Amino acid sequence: MSTVNPILDLVYTDVRSFVMAQLGLDSAHVVQGFVNRVAMPAGPFVVMQVIAASRLATNVDTWDETIPNPIDLSIEQSVRLSMQLDVYGPGSGDQAAILSTLLRDETACDAFTNSQPLHADEPVRVPLDDGEDQYEDRWTVLAQLQYNPVVSTPQQFADTLTATLIEIDEAYPP
Repeated sequence: MSTVNPILDLVYTDVRSFVMAQLGLDSAHVVQGFVNRVAMPAGPFVVMQVIAASRLATNVDTWDETIPNPIDLSIEQSVRLSMQLDVYGPGSGDQAAILSTLLRDETACDAFTNSQPLHADEPVRVPLDDGEDQYEDRWTVLAQLQYNPVVSTPQQFADTLTATLIEIDEAYPP
C-alpha cells in the first residue's frame, strides 16, 4: 500500500498556525473550509480552502541505497497549491493586508515547515450576503504555496542480472 508524507492536513496546520500568530486569533476562529449546517464562528475569523493544485516539476524517484534489499520507492512531486484565505468581520481589510504582506516575506518562510509560500495576491473585498440577508464584511487573499509530497510505494528491485544470448534464427526459425 502506498503512503504520502507530508499529508495535506499539515499544510493547513502551517497556515493555521501562521494566521493565528499574526492575527491573534484562536483555533476556533481559523477554520478549514465550511461544512454544511455549521454556523460561522462569532467575531472575526478566517476560512482556509485549497482551491487548486498544479504540478511544478517532473517527479523525482529515489530509494534508500544504504539498504541492501530496498523494498520501497519514494516519488516526490512538487505542487503549487492555491489556498484561498477568506477574512471575515470588523477589521478584515486590515487583517487581509497583514496576511498578503507577510505571505510575501521571509516571516512566512521561516514559520512554515511543511510547505513554503511562493506569493500572495492583493486582498480583494468580496462581501457575503448571509442567510439573514445581511452583508458580512469579507476580504479574500489568494496564497500560492509550494508543497512537495513524497509518495512511498512498494517496489521490486534487482541488483544483479544474468544475460544470455539466444540465436534468434535457431531458437525461432522463420
